[in-house]
Amino acid sequence: MYVIIILLFTENVEIDFHGKDEAAFKGRKTGKLYLTTHRMIFNNKHLNDPLASFSFPFVTLSQVSSSNNSGGDQPPPYAPPTGPWYQAPPPAYDSILQGYYGWAPPFATFPNQPP
Repeated sequence: MYVIIILLFTENVEIDFHGKDEAAFKGRKTGKLYLTTHRMIFNNKHLNDPLASFSFPFVTLSQVSSSNNSGGDQPPPYAPPTGPWYQAPPPAYDSILQGYYGWAPPFATFPNQPP
């Protein structure tokens, strides 16, 4: 049995499909996008559209581009740490058995919870 956890959720996503000639995949789609531990799930906002929902595993993604309307899509340039640095002690490498293995979703960027 697999447990699928919603990691991130966002609304008003615009998505285009290329390479499919079926009518359901034509045109720009707007809706909700769920990023789970195993796949991405898209739910169309327009109920009368032939493509109501679509899910796909990560390995099928190609030629992906994203944009951030808040500006500054690029991370700051890397700067090595100043002063002495050292390898973290062994407890830092232990696996965490609860939650998302220590990963915390950026709640400021994705404040809405899925319905």
